[in-house]
Amino acid sequence: MSTKVLEPWTPIKMTKSDLDMNVKVWGRTYEFSQSMFPTRIVTAEKDILASPIALHSFFEGKEAEYTDYSCLVMEENDSEVKFVVTQTAENIVFNGHVTVEYDGFIKLDLSVIPFWEYAKIENNVPRLDRLYIDIPVKKEYASLYHFWPNDDTGGIYPNHDVVNSGELPKGGADLIFKPYVWSGWEYGGIGVASETDKNIELKDKRKTIQFIEEDDRVIIRLNLLDDIPADWQGRKDVWTETLKPIDYSIAFQATPIRPLPENATRDWHVYYHSGREISSYDIMERKDSVSGKTLMEEWVEGGITWVVLHERWSYIQNYGIAKDPDDLKKVIDECHKNGIKVMLYFGYEYSTLAPQWHDKADDYLLKTVKGNYCGGWQRPPYQRAFIACYRGGYAQGLQERVKFAMDEYGADGIYTDGTYIPWECANVTHGCGYTDKNGVLHTTYPVFALREHVRKLYEIAHERGGIVDTHQSSCCLAPTLAFCDSYFDGENIQDALARGMEFLSLDAFRAEYMGKNLGLPTHFLAATNIPGLTIRKISSITLLHDVHARPGNVEDLRYISVVRKVFREFDTDHAVWHPYWDESNPVRTKTEGAFCSSYSNGNDILAVITNTSEDIKSVKLSFNGIISSAENAFTKEKIAAKDNEIELAISAYDAQLLILKADQR
Repeated sequence: MSTKVLEPWTPIKMTKSDLDMNVKVWGRTYEFSQSMFPTRIVTAEKDILASPIALHSFFEGKEAEYTDYSCLVMEENDSEVKFVVTQTAENIVFNGHVTVEYDGFIKLDLSVIPFWEYAKIENNVPRLDRLYIDIPVKKEYASLYHFWPNDDTGGIYPNHDVVNSGELPKGGADLIFKPYVWSGWEYGGIGVASETDKNIELKDKRKTIQFIEEDDRVIIRLNLLDDIPADWQGRKDVWTETLKPIDYSIAFQATPIRPLPENATRDWHVYYHSGREISSYDIMERKDSVSGKTLMEEWVEGGITWVVLHERWSYIQNYGIAKDPDDLKKVIDECHKNGIKVMLYFGYEYSTLAPQWHDKADDYLLKTVKGNYCGGWQRPPYQRAFIACYRGGYAQGLQERVKFAMDEYGADGIYTDGTYIPWECANVTHGCGYTDKNGVLHTTYPVFALREHVRKLYEIAHERGGIVDTHQSSCCLAPTLAFCDSYFDGENIQDALARGMEFLSLDAFRAEYMGKNLGLPTHFLAATNIPGLTIRKISSITLLHDVHARPGNVEDLRYISVVRKVFREFDTDHAVWHPYWDESNPVRTKTEGAFCSSYSNGNDILAVITNTSEDIKSVKLSFNGIISSAENAFTKEKIAAKDNEIELAISAYDAQLLILKADQR
């Protein structure tokens, strides 16, 4: 990894006594007290663990205590701390190699090793028959959860009818192996990542990961063994045929992973996402048949600060070579003249048109256990582009092409499509996959290799004064998202939303799409080309959560620009946000199925009201204080208050914005 501490993080600070270690990174403190696991975690100013994270080992059904603890710091600098830990239980040695990085990422490489001649138990026959890790989180900081992939069929294509985030089910939940799980609340939490289920040996794989609800805590349990490891069974450790150590690599990362930038969800970056090919003629000369304005005029009037040029800017999919370099430069120059920055698309694929296809495809591409490629997107000029795996050699080549595109064409940033997702892969050519004791090939998830790839992309963009925006449908993986500036979610559920907006519950939005628990600005995708889905419907949910939908056409831009104008005039950038679930909210709904979030700025309030029920035609609002006036922020229509309440006509999923002035007496 790079030893450079990238912005906005700060250098690691570590203090150590004989048995304890305290590691501070931006926004978080990790304490290790006689353990290779964090025994205390403070994040978002909350002490979130109910008790230390712990490894539980059982011998013939009885839990053992650990002895012979020892720790040695191997490396300490601004960007990382590395230390090794050893401890024993019964006739097993546990060795841990721990790395804490400056963004709060903790990687533990754990080895479970039988004693040999120094065993405290006279015979060397293995007796370890159960092993699991418990992460006990205080209940108030574990109300929400997220996992990825979003269903149990694998991590290649997200299920369009499954939301993998939301309120933790009453009593908890059981999952098969997932490379990432997270539990937390609206402003923080803890995530756990692993690349493989290799060496996880359980009779019931459906309980590989468990969320166990108790009175004062939620335990994230990572089950590793429920019997003596298969490789050890019926064997004795002898010098000429030793029992293999059982190895696991697991990562922990408290969130938020970075500070939200100022004005993160209002005027930080106002995107326009162009899904079609755009030429200089399209933005400078072609005029809308209704408005008579050019696209550039619409962008300027709509307050756009960033334009995303989608895949068709590159002649070869995801290769970064413009079809018409001079015209692309002209588009970017014209945007710059009007105060607009430009992002270029880079994705997750390797194309049959790429010059080294014949030589490199076998190394670069993701493979299934049957040896097949995946994806295969087809686009003009005609080519097929298959999913790449960034554990292979394609990572370095893509990094070089990002440098070229930013330097040669003058682009200000990159938009990455699917790049931050560790697609499951069994390509043994570049180190993915594993073969079990029966000779069966299994897939793995290249979480750690992908993390290093996107760290480099982030560094490349930031060295050039740019940013990285990533589209990562349903995958909120903190170890990779640490190295982007914003994320763009929601594509996989657009058809389901068109069938019924209630498909996306509010708790799911808080867990996955709001961004504050990760420390990242986020935009929500609005596929308003789908019948029944409109920018107003999407915005009724996003605005309730201090998030904006990202426009991809002029009609949607016009609506979003009106909303943003209201926010600017109210000065929400310097206001206090009160979400609908917070008791501090000065505006409350008295109608079941309706919700209100608000911004307070002195005596003024901007209220966002959303009705989520088709059966409700009006919503009653009450106020903490006396309201002297109220008006519709869009129409400026005055609204009468009676007995410090307002009844507002509002249809389902059509957010209303009200400007309220409190009585100053």
